[in-house]
Amino acid sequence: SGVMRFQPTTPTQGLEINLNNGGATVSNYTMVWDLFRPGPSWNSWLPLYQTDVTNANDGDFFINPNDGIGISGNYQGTVSNGRSNIQWNRVAVTRAADGTMKKYIDGNLVGTQTASDARFNLSSFIYILTDEDNETQPGYLSSFRYLDNPLSSEQVRLLGNVSSAGATVPGPTIPEPPPEPPPPLPPLFGRTLVMGHRGGGTLAPEN
Repeated sequence: SGVMRFQPTTPTQGLEINLNNGGATVSNYTMVWDLFRPGPSWNSWLPLYQTDVTNANDGDFFINPNDGIGISGNYQGTVSNGRSNIQWNRVAVTRAADGTMKKYIDGNLVGTQTASDARFNLSSFIYILTDEDNETQPGYLSSFRYLDNPLSSEQVRLLGNVSSAGATVPGPTIPEPPPEPPPPLPPLFGRTLVMGHRGGGTLAPEN
């Protein structure tokens, strides 16, 4: 597929995503990135989206220097950093109107946090891969997807990993969780009170 190489951005730069929502406020949404981080971006902050149309405050979702994803000191999961293996990742985030944010890497739910502040609502457009104070890094993006509803955890699981056909197409998926084991069966005749075998044959019938 086509792959876009992006460079670090300044506060006056960014990739603008027009949401085509007529200016209405969006509080329910899903975003998906198929991305790869090269060496220069390791151990650094990488902003994934910015809701402030003036780019005057902190981004709203990051990969942090420890490779986790989230915001406001709440970071989970591990995005590949290429140190041990070269790997693309499908990073996804959902945000519901009740303020619940769920975070995924390659279809796996890695964390849930509260994102009820109005800063997480979207207006007519957003930026991706930019921040107000140069906490940006180089990388590669093969696809970005935006939906105006929060996908369920099962829907994100089925999206799986990166696909060369884009973020609307499922890649390799994680297996479904194993079913719960059935409860143990009750004893056939209730609780055993007395049991014997081959009692004294001269005193009483055996068994």
